[in-house]
Amino acid sequence: MLKSMRPITALLMLAMVSSLCVFSCKDDEPINNNIITQDYYFQAVLDGDTVTYQEGLNEYTNIIGDFYGAPAANGLFYCPFTCIADNAAATNPIPSLLANSGAVGIIATSPSAANTLVTYSALIATGSYSVGRLPRDSSQTGIAGFYISVFDKDGVEWNTNNGPVGTGTLNVSEYNTFVDNSRIPATQKIITAAFNCTVYNASGQSKTLTGGKVRGRIILWQ
Repeated sequence: MLKSMRPITALLMLAMVSSLCVFSCKDDEPINNNIITQDYYFQAVLDGDTVTYQEGLNEYTNIIGDFYGAPAANGLFYCPFTCIADNAAATNPIPSLLANSGAVGIIATSPSAANTLVTYSALIATGSYSVGRLPRDSSQTGIAGFYISVFDKDGVEWNTNNGPVGTGTLNVSEYNTFVDNSRIPATQKIITAAFNCTVYNASGQSKTLTGGKVRGRIILWQ
């Protein structure tokens, strides 16, 4: 009886060893940070390198605001944006803290001050946008469209404003009401978009940005 049990025992031991090997191998597999698992994210291929930033992972958060909301040389311009960056950049948005981050803004002009939630929210709609020009003060001319800003690992900014108004597209597929009263001011809208364009640093050097996609909160209101 004991002799007939030995082969079964050996097989059970072999199965246990195999299972341990499988679980051990799985634990050793590197985590792919480019797989999107969170609700809010920025992802793009920047000159062949995929960058992915997600709120809730690696101490990242969704920063929301307006890059510009004042008169420009050719009208009233606004640029609501959504940005995925390090938590520390939310209260101190300096280049070193914005390193490894990405932001997407929609540049819009308005015939009058967008001083109500309804008017301000109407600056954005689903559909296609071309590259715009973000005015920085009342002496500059703005161009409605989209604006991309990416900070690399060294805290150097690459954006669509630093070079000529080039070719590129952004398609907003989702723009819906999403009130989040847990944030002050409250978040009112959420956006999802895909984009491709060229971005430039302050010296005019360029990088190609392809396969871009973003999803985040975008409209704040007091």
